[in-house]
Amino acid sequence: MGCGSASILQGFDSTTFGSVLGLDLSTEAIRLANRFASDKVVFQVGDMTSFKCPRTYDVILFSESLYYAPAMEREALLRRLVRHLKPGGAFVVTLAQPKRYADIIEMIRRCFQISEDRPFCRSVRHLLVFS
Repeated sequence: MGCGSASILQGFDSTTFGSVLGLDLSTEAIRLANRFASDKVVFQVGDMTSFKCPRTYDVILFSESLYYAPAMEREALLRRLVRHLKPGGAFVVTLAQPKRYADIIEMIRRCFQISEDRPFCRSVRHLLVFS
């Protein structure tokens, strides 16, 4: 959700996943992301707050993007999307500025079951894994 130019895919081995769907509001971001498109990797323009998930997923990733959802809609967004996680699936949220977005971290801690809640190694970036 909020895939941007999908640069995160540079760090993934395409044999380790079955499929990827990247969503972003920006047509320019999707144009750039399409450099990673394949039969297993698809991108589309869309708004994460109104996106209708076509199926269930193992992981729903918000890499530096959850804060783009309006503050009053974030919890409802996650609660709606949790229904589209497969059994054992999880959300992954990264935040480069955890102090600035402490409200997001606290909402996730309060409302969801946390698997991981930690800073990245040697970084101020924060990682949350939850369902």
